[in-house]
Amino acid sequence: MFSPQRKTNPRVVNGTVQKKNNATTTGDYYVEPLTHWKFEKQRPLPGFKHVVGKKDLDKFIEIIPGFEELSKELDAIVLTKGTEFLFGLYRSGWTDHGIIHLCAWREELHLPMSKALYDTHPELMDRLNLPFDEDDPNTWRTFHFSRETARAFMLLDVFLHELGHHHDRITSKRKSQCGRGEAYAEAFAREMATKIWPAYVKRFEV
Repeated sequence: MFSPQRKTNPRVVNGTVQKKNNATTTGDYYVEPLTHWKFEKQRPLPGFKHVVGKKDLDKFIEIIPGFEELSKELDAIVLTKGTEFLFGLYRSGWTDHGIIHLCAWREELHLPMSKALYDTHPELMDRLNLPFDEDDPNTWRTFHFSRETARAFMLLDVFLHELGHHHDRITSKRKSQCGRGEAYAEAFAREMATKIWPAYVKRFEV
């Protein structure tokens, strides 16, 4: 598992942690449990940009059935600076509460994708109806996303996948690791995406 991007330090003035996007006093979600998940947006690296924002997440969460239960022990959703290798990442903080990282994208939004990766979520890719270049008919395609389809991919695939890892952990006996692994997270994401797709289309432009 790749390591997440390093978080930025919350601003401190006169010994007091200042308020951030969620309008509540910010704690360090890596070292102490929070009563409600917080949102953090890191500045993208040069050449990268975020394709989802706080308003997108708020609107999306409203159409996820049972999100209040699914998000128990979720301390943060973090938009990270960007990386060539990851769309998202789930990990536990030192408190064993969960943190979901969503990564910034390359600004051009052209995404080379292996056939193996495409085959993990063919329903969503078909729904988005993305244009692509056939780099190699048997192994690689380069998909061309718009701002709207990149947002849909991040919410309906990446975010739900990482939420699936969180659900795996909090429903395990020890509640300390994602014992059922990638297969569980992928199945969770695909089932949930299919369930909420009609509501997504009504709420977001695709």
